[in-house]
Amino acid sequence: MTDRMYNQMADIPTLTNFGVDEAIQYQLEQSKHVRFEPLDPSKVSKIIALKAICASEKVMAVAVRIRSVDWAVEQVEFGVTPVTFPYQPGLFAYCAAAAIFQAIMRLNPLGDVVIVEGHGVAHPRRFGLACFIGLSLNIPCLGCARSLLNGTVGFLHDEKGSYTLIMDQDEPIGVAYRSRKGCKPVYLSVGNRIDLASLISLCANWFKGFRLPEPLRLANYFLRLHFQKEF
Repeated sequence: MTDRMYNQMADIPTLTNFGVDEAIQYQLEQSKHVRFEPLDPSKVSKIIALKAICASEKVMAVAVRIRSVDWAVEQVEFGVTPVTFPYQPGLFAYCAAAAIFQAIMRLNPLGDVVIVEGHGVAHPRRFGLACFIGLSLNIPCLGCARSLLNGTVGFLHDEKGSYTLIMDQDEPIGVAYRSRKGCKPVYLSVGNRIDLASLISLCANWFKGFRLPEPLRLANYFLRLHFQKEF
């Protein structure tokens, strides 16, 4: 775990105490630091999957490290924090970050790439939860969301593996990906240190017959299993 990560974690209480205007300004400033760069899928052997959910007055999060060669789960850790920044569309990171980092800091080692249930740059200010995590960890990170937050999607074929760009005016900000025939798409976007072409190539092998990619399906399973009394 890097010094930068520990420093970022120390800043979490301050970030979660932001007002809405401050939170928005922080996103606009930090979005300039997101890096788009190729990632060779053959270099990815360990995947970190992150998921957080707000329930009543708590935020509950899970971090799962998975071996990509056989999908073996190597480590599962959890985080629980009080809600200090109520959920608002486009500002979910401020609600979820403290619990997510609590779970992440217990992983040892981390992994080669992180997938977060949430948006990356497919966000009104180009700085969703996956960007927040990706910049903090300084490792490749991508977001996968179940609903579209920003941009428009063109025609998408019904076949498994079909995808189309998410566009915001003339800028591609992510992809809508259909993981199985007739299933609603998921929305993938860059969090940090990956580009769209690498993201598509990497995730194509992560769908195993479910709507969500396998790392996030496992994260959802462990989160619900651990906190089943909350649901």
